Amino acid sequence: MITPIRDGAEPPGEVSVEALGRDAEGLDHDQPPSVSWLPLAGLAVGLWSLVPPYAGPAINTRFKVEIADHVVPGVVVLALSVAALLAARQRRRPTLMLTLGLVVFLAGFWMTATHVPLLDEGARGDAGLAAVVHHSAPGLAVALLGLYWAAIFWHETAPEPDQPESPEDEIDGDNEPEHC
Repeated sequence: MITPIRDGAEPPGEVSVEALGRDAEGLDHDQPPSVSWLPLAGLAVGLWSLVPPYAGPAINTRFKVEIADHVVPGVVVLALSVAALLAARQRRRPTLMLTLGLVVFLAGFWMTATHVPLLDEGARGDAGLAAVVHHSAPGLAVALLGLYWAAIFWHETAPEPDQPESPEDEIDGDNEPEHC
């Protein structure tokens, strides 16, 4: 039997995307974007940040400085990325993920800030361009990843805006404050 469909009504047996909480493109805007790649990217840039002291063009610096500038922040990023992967397996914890992203950003900021003198040496011609880029690029990548990571989870941890309790509260003709 064919059932007539009224204007605006859905055919029987079909569910509209609006009823599922999705828009016309089928996107669910209540769900955060997939961020499962962030810890994996953290592992990649963490490993990348460990490479400059051991491979590539050499620069005139002490090995202890390279440990502080590359190895320590790189190990921190690797540890934070592993922690994020473990936290994601249990259930999403936006506050923890925000904190991890901020610390990744701080590690990248540290790496970038400690390479400012190297950038100056490169500008003066005392260090080769290849060495400057090789030693400075991982810090910038870590900082940008941490900034993006924190921004994603900052949005998720933000409190919901206050909603009026009922339509009458919104259209209350009495604009004077109530006194106790």
